[in-house]
Order: sequence, then structure tokens, then C-alpha cells
Amino acid sequence: DLPNVLDQDTSEENLRKFQELWQAEKDRAAKVAERAKAKAAAAASGSNGDKGGRGKGDIPVVLPKGAYPSLHRAIITDFFSTMWFVQPFMCASSAAKLVQALALGYLLQSFEADAEDLDEKAKGKGYLWAGILVLSGFVVLMEHHHVFFWTWRKGMQYRIASIAAIYDKSLRLKSTSTTDQLLPSSSTGGKSSTTSATA
Repeated sequence: DLPNVLDQDTSEENLRKFQELWQAEKDRAAKVAERAKAKAAAAASGSNGDKGGRGKGDIPVVLPKGAYPSLHRAIITDFFSTMWFVQPFMCASSAAKLVQALALGYLLQSFEADAEDLDEKAKGKGYLWAGILVLSGFVVLMEHHHVFFWTWRKGMQYRIASIAAIYDKSLRLKSTSTTDQLLPSSSTGGKSSTTSATA
């Protein structure tokens, strides 16, 4: 038997989080729109006093781009706010790759040097650089798999949530909205089957 799915990976939980995320984005956009309208009203009332009391409707309100809700902005904001701990791991991986390249260069230099010209302290540096090379490779290995799992799982949760939201929306459509009316039929040359039947 297959084990039960974890709560954070179920469609119900991800749909709930997705709806909360979208509602928060709509509330944020509404606040931005209210501030823009209040600013435009204040500017209009100031100009009305100077120009003899023109009506408020004379100046149209131009809403900024941030006054409209954006699913793209909501997902990006949620991703960076919930996956912030991934960034230090990726930084450590980048630093380990640089150290790995430097250690490899110094290790090759220790092989090329003449053994007679090296003292005992210099001979041991080859082992040091080899150890640093292995250690930095281990850091890259562990970081890559963990970060890949965390980010892949987060993307999977976004995909589950968006599919669940589309399915939930389709269940709440009116009964008159059927797939025959939404999808073109190949047999009717681009017309829906219901419209061809009534024609």
C-alpha cells in the first residue's frame, strides 16, 4: 500500500494557501489603489482651489501598475519569503566551487614541483590541497541535492495549488457553461456543437 500524502503536499492544503496568497495580493493592490486615489483627490482639491472650484471628476485617476493584483508578483514574493534559507546554501556552494578550483590549481603545482627543491613542510601541502578539494566537493554535493529538493518541492506545491484552483473554479461555473460551448469542435469547422445544432 502507498503511504498517505503529507498535509503540506495535499491539494486541499495547497489550494487553501494559494487562495490566501491571492487574497493577500488583492488586498495589497486595493491599498495601493486607495492611496493613489487619495493622492489624486488631494491634488485635485488643491488645484480646484487655485482654478475656481472645478469638479473632482475633471481629473482622471491614473492608477500605478502596482494597483492591479498580479499572480506573478504574489508567487515571487511568497517564494522569496518562504525559501530565504536556500540562499545561504547556494552562496556556500558558489564559494566551495571557487575554493575547489583554487585547490585543484595548487595541487597540480605541487605535483609539478621538483621533489628535491621542496622541504618537508612544502611536501605536506599537496595533501592539504587534496583534502580541501575533497571537502569543497562534499559541500557542493550536499548543497546541490538539498537545494534541488527544497526548490523542486516548492514548485510542485505551486503546480498542485494552481491545478486545484482551476478545478475548483470549473466546479463553480454555471451549469449552462459546458465544454461544448467553450471548446471548438473539429467536425463543425471551428463552431461549437451546440451552436451548430441550433443553427
